[in-house]
Amino acid sequence: MRYTALCEALPMNYLVVKWIHLVSVMIFASGMLVTPWLVNGVCRQPRDENQQKFLVSLRSYHRLITSTGLTLAWVLGWMMANSAQWWGHPWFRVKLLFATLLSAQHGAVSGRLRKLCGDPQCTYKPLRFPWFFLGLVLIAGLVVLKPSI
Repeated sequence: MRYTALCEALPMNYLVVKWIHLVSVMIFASGMLVTPWLVNGVCRQPRDENQQKFLVSLRSYHRLITSTGLTLAWVLGWMMANSAQWWGHPWFRVKLLFATLLSAQHGAVSGRLRKLCGDPQCTYKPLRFPWFFLGLVLIAGLVVLKPSI
């Protein structure tokens, strides 16, 4: 089934897709803003059994909730871009670049969590992702203003 046929088969209205997309982005963003902060709290030194259990549960949350938010944001964003034909707009291409970079940061956090869950003695320098928040702000500005860059 072609993508356009799939979009036509779904009885969703553009505003409903946009709403679910925004909720997905908020879920993804909240997970990405909180996870590094929580990881920093327990990973500056070797962990005891309770801290390790907490880290394993945080990884499960990150995989189930944050990753699902990211996936839904991409799928629904793709649907909106196709329906509104934004692919040729410069502001959309810049937004797509920043969205890809935020997704890459998600991969970095996921990899860090995987390594930390595998070895309780493993320590890391604190995660610092101020760029994630900046990326969110830039994407929001591009979407709202839609400048002709």
